[in-house]
Amino acid sequence: MNLGDKVKFQKELVRKRYSYTGSNLRNSEINELNKIGKLPDAYTRYTTVDNFKVLEGIICGVRTIKYKGFSRYAGYEEGYTFETIENKKVYLVACNMKEFHRVPEEFIIKD
Repeated sequence: MNLGDKVKFQKELVRKRYSYTGSNLRNSEINELNKIGKLPDAYTRYTTVDNFKVLEGIICGVRTIKYKGFSRYAGYEEGYTFETIENKKVYLVACNMKEFHRVPEEFIIKD
């Protein structure tokens, strides 16, 4: 897919407003849970939203978002840091002049 292509989609990713990403697990335990697909939903920063109708827009950009991870306290000077477990490639799709929708490739409807 290229910039300027018209696409249709019904689902998109939306950043969670409040999410608990603090962790008392070790990094190795979190990585093992992620490998077998049993990482709790609290570790994802985005949620899937299903729109009621099929939207149509134009691809305006590509981004890599920090999809899964956890917060750690790194000390007094750095504060809390977000350690990424999984990144996801999303397309920025504009349906109007006001906003972008973050749409992964698997949510785009093929004609």
